[in-house]
Amino acid sequence: VLFGALHFMIAPLTVGRRWGACRGPAVGASPTRGSLATPLPFTHVGAGGTILGGQYRRLGQIGSSVHGAVYEGLDLSLDRRVAIRKLRADMRAADRERLLGPARAAAKLHHGGVVSLYGVFEEGETLYLVAEFAPGRTLRDILASKGPLSSEEALPLFRLVADALDYAHGMQVAHGAIRASNIMLDAEGRPKIVDFGLGRGPGDASA
Repeated sequence: VLFGALHFMIAPLTVGRRWGACRGPAVGASPTRGSLATPLPFTHVGAGGTILGGQYRRLGQIGSSVHGAVYEGLDLSLDRRVAIRKLRADMRAADRERLLGPARAAAKLHHGGVVSLYGVFEEGETLYLVAEFAPGRTLRDILASKGPLSSEEALPLFRLVADALDYAHGMQVAHGAIRASNIMLDAEGRPKIVDFGLGRGPGDASA
């Protein structure tokens, strides 16, 4: 299913080529020319920012989705960087409740290829999800900037993503929205799946 869903990423480069003969760099290997690895800027965690939930300092916005904005944050109690998702204010109560069940299930996932969910809290009428901070670029951004992946790049990536999904499914947790924008790659080209527990949002037909 994963290979079928992500086939578009390498389809233009695989016509007439054998997949089984391709090998990519070992996991954790140093970045090489032509690899998916890319230098990442370090975001300085300063003293400013709004305090949320009495524990998290909200810093700059780093993304958004159908569910709402995503911010870089600092967990003041544990002194660690986190990602804070602010769910849309116009989200219906039923939609919010629909997200909480899968989010609770996703919180039990602990795997190197899955961004961990740390907690959920409310501030006024707004619901927030707090997750592991995973610096890097999404696979969607990489595809947009460099085009389809070669099979040498794609196959090792697919294996790591498939391993993470297999672990999650073994824990009875399904993602529901695997796509290039939900796969983050770190400075060494290693993938992490984000947004477990969120799945499809209202009106989202891109999964």
